[in-house]
Amino acid sequence: MSISFVFFGSSPFSASVLRELVAAKLAPQLIVNDARAPLDVAALRQRAPAGGWDVFIVASFGKIIPAEILALPKHGSLNVHPSLLPKYRGPSPIQSAILADEQHNGVSIMEMDAELDHGPVVAQKEIALSPWPPRYDDLEKILGAAGGKLLAEILPNWCAGKISSTTQDHSAATFTKKITLADGHLSFDPATKNLAGNPYQNFLKIQAFARWPKAHFFIERKGRRQRIVITAARYENDTLILERVVPEGKQEMDWRDFAKGYL
Repeated sequence: MSISFVFFGSSPFSASVLRELVAAKLAPQLIVNDARAPLDVAALRQRAPAGGWDVFIVASFGKIIPAEILALPKHGSLNVHPSLLPKYRGPSPIQSAILADEQHNGVSIMEMDAELDHGPVVAQKEIALSPWPPRYDDLEKILGAAGGKLLAEILPNWCAGKISSTTQDHSAATFTKKITLADGHLSFDPATKNLAGNPYQNFLKIQAFARWPKAHFFIERKGRRQRIVITAARYENDTLILERVVPEGKQEMDWRDFAKGYL
């Protein structure tokens, strides 16, 4: 079955979804990957094949798509979302799941409507993850690939009208927020020469913010406040073990070398 569709996506998650679609011989006729550029309804209509677009696919596009565009295809617009909706709606589902120590993860394919991550669910798949917690980049790849495979499985039947969707339980919805640079901050205790606070919660932050904003702390050295980025750590026997850091203005180094030279 030939399906004409536009793919909207602007992140590594999007790229993972798209790779699986192409591998399943479901290649889009048009890819829109610049969320900064204006979306032109007339151009999308003009570029449609004879008979119009079948469906639009959106995966982590980074921009709200106007309702008039979502309504263009014959079979609506589908979104690939990296959570088991209605949990973790919003801009940071992957980071938020790691931070919440959420080990019940998966992907959802949903019909898009005027509200964010609100539309009826077409399909879902739970993903078993081990070891837990993964780094953000790793979880993003896993969920992106799973979302792409699930979409490839259901898309022909969706466009053939053989699949119906199910309204989300909106009363069970949870919401995520936009991540800021300050979210990556961890407190450092000069007396113990280690991070302050709960070790496991600190580890979750390190894993969740591995790409951005990166977990970090500050030290006072030579009369100046310096930012130290944590690039690798592990959690064993209720203990957080820092492994690699990047001191401000320096190259990445082993934690033991950093401790000897800076603390």
